Amino acid sequence: MNKILLLNVILAIWIALDGLERKSDWKLSALLSLFFSIFVYPFYIAKRRLSPGEIREGGYGWNVVRNFIIIWTIYLGVALFLAMAKISEMEPAGSNAEEAGRAIGTGLGVGIIGMIWFFPALGALILGLILKKSSIIEKSEDNQPLTNINLEKKPFYLNKKIVTGTLVFLFLIITVGMDSNTKLAETANVEKSETEFHEVGQLLQFNSLDIQLLNFEITDYVNTGNRFTNLKPEQGNQYVILDVSYRNTETSPFRFRDTGILTLFIDGKIYSYDKTETVMLEGWHLLYKTLNPMNVYNTKLVYKIPIVPGAGIFWQPLTNSTNDIYALGKL
Repeated sequence: MNKILLLNVILAIWIALDGLERKSDWKLSALLSLFFSIFVYPFYIAKRRLSPGEIREGGYGWNVVRNFIIIWTIYLGVALFLAMAKISEMEPAGSNAEEAGRAIGTGLGVGIIGMIWFFPALGALILGLILKKSSIIEKSEDNQPLTNINLEKKPFYLNKKIVTGTLVFLFLIITVGMDSNTKLAETANVEKSETEFHEVGQLLQFNSLDIQLLNFEITDYVNTGNRFTNLKPEQGNQYVILDVSYRNTETSPFRFRDTGILTLFIDGKIYSYDKTETVMLEGWHLLYKTLNPMNVYNTKLVYKIPIVPGAGIFWQPLTNSTNDIYALGKL
């Protein structure tokens, strides 16, 4: 279920409970809130029946605008919370450059959400101040003191605070769970009963991607064609360069979250390498790459491994695809 729809459902239920409590006309507002809650809520609050002892100042126009700013702030606050929660689920950055890029991207995202909130809120505030009429003060028809209101005990399922709090809690649990399930589904492999080892050049088909390891090279020096991005020899280490082709088979864009796992089999032990070297050059990485539907992207992935003659070497294309592995031979 869409997250905005979930929020709309919560607000519609709140309006229904509030209307029942105040004996206001709530049915149409609750129904419309399922689709247009940001716009319906301000009008409902501005015209709802006042509780005994309650007053409303500034006139109808001012109250509509004021409550629009409130609901707009709530919605954008939820959007910011969900965005930060999604960022926190991302795997740790593999290098300082990746960490810096992620920080810049996060800052830009927060700034964009802030601007989306600020300009409508500022415009609404200016309009509200123009419409505000301080001379208008509305009072409830029954002007009893507030201490005498709602003395009878209501069942918990009609208690507005309890129900709203429960729904908000469930919303956070459901939406975070939806993000986690989506992340897993994007890279999940079709279930198989046994691990299969594949030769270089064989096309592998997953739920979201077709992946083909076209070629590979083991070398002590990586020449990218750009002297500023070349990887120089390091004592005791060498590089594995994988030439890989990806094709998005979904109907929506696919964002790469991992480059799989390169493994070495040495003396009966398995050593895993899940981070590639950062080569800031097009065609040499998957960093921040998004692949549109049916598009193909060819790239080179570079892993740094120790020099261990005779070690078996394998590549698992996706972290969650434990049943399909390319066998690259021995070092």
